[in-house]
Amino acid sequence: DECFGKGKALEFPETVFRLALNRLMWPYHLEEKAKERYCQHLKENLKECSEWAAARQGKEELMYLAKHCVETAQDLETLIESANKKNMIDVLSFLMQEKHRRFGTKRKTFEL
Repeated sequence: DECFGKGKALEFPETVFRLALNRLMWPYHLEEKAKERYCQHLKENLKECSEWAAARQGKEELMYLAKHCVETAQDLETLIESANKKNMIDVLSFLMQEKHRRFGTKRKTFEL
């Protein structure tokens, strides 16, 4: 965890995405400070990370990103676009439900 900064500078982005997601998904002895660093890196590179995960059919990775690294509806739309490009229908369904659950439109009311 202490070497993550060096890894970001020296490794390919795909390797860093894999490292960050694996540490977050299986957080054995993961300190809160390291967790925040990993998650911040994924948030900053969400488009590239989601495209990488979709290209390798990484369902669990996309679902994890949706649950833990997405803060806005636009971020979730980025994941949806990546999954759609690779025809990941089951993940698309989950992402669209997540978008509706977290950012669903407010019901409009009409008063006389």
